[in-house]
Amino acid sequence: MTPLLKTLIYKHKGENDTQEFMIKEKDYGELVLYDIFFKETFLFTISQNGEVLLSNWECAKCEPVNLNENTLKQINTFIVSQRSH
Repeated sequence: MTPLLKTLIYKHKGENDTQEFMIKEKDYGELVLYDIFFKETFLFTISQNGEVLLSNWECAKCEPVNLNENTLKQINTFIVSQRSH
């Protein structure tokens, strides 16, 4: 079983609404990974240095998520900023 360190919430303000992404920080020993979800849908796994390791762009780009690369960069920046706390 993977030890879940913590769950973070990132709220992204769009033009018409605010989207909420759940980020699960998991510790695999020498590697900490972040799984990103929109509601119950898995979108990405990101490493502690910001590299996308797994992606589900097919779901991320479609309704209701409509995630683009700029928003992913903002989520990534949020994750990296949390590592410094």
